[in-house]
Amino acid sequence: MDCYAFILEGDTELEFYRTLLRYLCDKHSVRITKIDDGEFNDDYTYELVSGSRRSILKFKEANSVSNMPKSGDWFYTKCFLRYGSENHWTVFLCYDTDTYNDYISVGYRDDWNDLRESLKKADKVIDLAAKADIEDVLLQDIAGVCNYLNCPIPASLKGSKGKRKMRNLFMQNEKYYHAGERAREMIESLDMGVIMGSGILPLNEMENIVFKNK
Repeated sequence: MDCYAFILEGDTELEFYRTLLRYLCDKHSVRITKIDDGEFNDDYTYELVSGSRRSILKFKEANSVSNMPKSGDWFYTKCFLRYGSENHWTVFLCYDTDTYNDYISVGYRDDWNDLRESLKKADKVIDLAAKADIEDVLLQDIAGVCNYLNCPIPASLKGSKGKRKMRNLFMQNEKYYHAGERAREMIESLDMGVIMGSGILPLNEMENIVFKNK
């Protein structure tokens, strides 16, 4: 069985990838069911079924990029051992590099190298990393964000990073931007196809891997 583990930098990434997963399941006519796996609240497990094919997909929120290297034990115990060593695992590392050294993306520094070593039981490890905030990713569908805010698309966005741009856009429309779970409604209103087509992250590669035989 093909299985997938997503290790996520934070709670906004969690909301984005959960929304993206539902979008892709609809696109590929895959039935998705959340499994009560007896895990903590930061561990989400889903079963994907298409015809006779079944796969397991798990999300792990690390709460910060600096905590992500600590997720190797989670993969080994809650994924690899929990579902059996005969399964084929692909691990996706979902984070941004906006304030970190570029080497973080290839894992040659400190505990990031240890993380990749701890994931050696996986068949593949793929970085879904961008030199951007997750809000930069969301703003790829600027029309969708503005539709949510019921405002015209601005000529430009104020701020050096995505989160600041998003906050400023909300404030200009007399609203407050809240990351994480409180951003879910806005994220779910966006066009995931537009975001995937932007190329800001290798999301098409992720789609091809997870849904290649579905």
